[in-house]
Amino acid sequence: MGQPSSSEVFADRQLHQYIQEAFTMTESEHSGLTERVQSTEPPVYCLMATVKEAKEILGKDISGFSDPYCLLTIMEDEEESRTRRSRAKPSKSIVKEAVSNDKIYQSDIKKQTLNPVWNQTFVLEFEDIAGASFHLEMWDKDEEVSLTQRLEEIKSNFSSLKRMIKEAKKEKGTDDFLGKVVIKLKRDMTLSAGRSAYINYCGILQQFVQAYISKQQSAAPWKGALCGEAQTLLELYATQNDLSPFLQDLA
Repeated sequence: MGQPSSSEVFADRQLHQYIQEAFTMTESEHSGLTERVQSTEPPVYCLMATVKEAKEILGKDISGFSDPYCLLTIMEDEEESRTRRSRAKPSKSIVKEAVSNDKIYQSDIKKQTLNPVWNQTFVLEFEDIAGASFHLEMWDKDEEVSLTQRLEEIKSNFSSLKRMIKEAKKEKGTDDFLGKVVIKLKRDMTLSAGRSAYINYCGILQQFVQAYISKQQSAAPWKGALCGEAQTLLELYATQNDLSPFLQDLA
């Protein structure tokens, strides 16, 4: 997340120099500001993930459908290794056993479907990118039903006898594992998180525009295009602060 749309890649020094010019800061002022920022708090990385949809998943309920939901988290290599060593036998799931509940994000539960659509976005924060991986697991929610409902389901789905026997043997309240995705995070996929407001974005944009226009020597009218450094910084800022495309266009 946070990959600029431009194919041109700028070094940190190029971006720092452009910010200096845009905000008319001297080298000493810029250095002093950088030192103060670095001495406050370490950067916090964030990953924005959108859970969109799944197709033709397994039907775990007697009805032949599932009640799927997703769990998302970011895990360090040490956490994953420690969890695997502590298990008596290999397991398909990791998220529920590896990290605390406050680090796990859960999507909505979609009732009785094999083609769930979520379209939910989550922002996951973590401290260190080294060895970090993104984990997404899909589960079928096990809903407790009455004996009467069970009998009705058995009558209407007698052909699915094998599935019904398996369902009856299963411990109540135990969700069924449906699958997982694990992605190792790289530095170019993440960025340090900010907490500035939309108005700050507008102010930075104004400074970038003024800096750009002041460098133009010709009398030709400005058509609204920014240089690559400015565009890259604005895109990173918008991603850090979860600014929608609409707000970016409005600015």
